[in-house]
Amino acid sequence: MLRRLREFYRGEGARLESTDAMAICARVADALQDRMRRSAVDFEMRGRDGLPAVMVDRTQLEIVIHNLLTNSLDAFDALPARRPQPRRIEIAAEARGADVLIAVDDSGPGIAGSVCERLFEPFVTSKTSGMGLGLSLSRTFLRHQGGDLWSEPSALGGARFVIRLATQATLQTNL
Repeated sequence: MLRRLREFYRGEGARLESTDAMAICARVADALQDRMRRSAVDFEMRGRDGLPAVMVDRTQLEIVIHNLLTNSLDAFDALPARRPQPRRIEIAAEARGADVLIAVDDSGPGIAGSVCERLFEPFVTSKTSGMGLGLSLSRTFLRHQGGDLWSEPSALGGARFVIRLATQATLQTNL
């Protein structure tokens, strides 16, 4: 993973390949199962049958999903242990036009108002020990692959991030 990050910063770009995005989400979630259990988080993954493959760099997509899930877990860990609302994270996917949308929702405290407008800028964070690079880097990865990342209100009451992934290579992905 570190080697791939160095390649990205040297301008070597993404290695796009046809990929099952939900399989990547499942692999990252499996790697975080112990932490989810320790944080008493109920996790659910929903994907519509028949989702098309997406054109992504698998390693970079893993980094993005890992960042979003660990941000949710960090937000839960910062809450009092006896908070009455259940701790829940959901990943859901759907096809929309020529894209696949993956939403990562949580029932945590949501996004702090002090960082909401600048959420995707480098070095902006509400975490006491965070560097503020995860969301900025994640959005950059996705945009270089012809996708995107944004935040919107969550039905679970916490944070919701939506990833848009292209099913076909675009001019932007060939940079």
